Amino acid sequence: MANKTITIPLEIWVKMKDIKENLNQKSESPVHWRETWKYVIETYEQGLKNSKKIIPPLPKVPKQQKNLKEISGSKKIKIPKIDMNEIELSIPDPPIKKVIKIKLNTKQLGELAKKETEETKYILIECQICGDTPIMMPVPKNLVLDASEPVVDVSYIHGDPEHVLVAQLDHDFQVRRRRACWVVYEKDYQKS
Repeated sequence: MANKTITIPLEIWVKMKDIKENLNQKSESPVHWRETWKYVIETYEQGLKNSKKIIPPLPKVPKQQKNLKEISGSKKIKIPKIDMNEIELSIPDPPIKKVIKIKLNTKQLGELAKKETEETKYILIECQICGDTPIMMPVPKNLVLDASEPVVDVSYIHGDPEHVLVAQLDHDFQVRRRRACWVVYEKDYQKS
């Protein structure tokens, strides 16, 4: 006979444990599970031979309590409230974009070094509206260094006609993302 795997419900195991403990009390040596099962099977077979069934009743497993509420004669399930602030979703922060690199010649590098002050850092960045030539964008150092976010948005209005270059900078003043857009002034559209 081939080996077979069977699943035994918890209530049967509870009853089997009780039977095994009873057999251990009656025996001088510890009773193995194999002997307990053998006892149960023999008892069952004797019950089949006799008109009276000797099979012990299954233990009573406590029923799960339902959260029910009586409302006008019908039963409705009471749904527990969940505080979303207590749930940890383990969602990681979005990855930071890679640094956008611009190749510099020695002249541009020298100009950047001359313009930089204690309060202002100059970065080279390309503006899609102006063209491919990189422009020098001044950035107040405290805006980036004092920010709590890992990437900071800084807008720079320039050009003719005026437009905005938005640069996302990390704390090393590296450009992670950039976007150029047109400027519309509120004062030009206010009614007098």
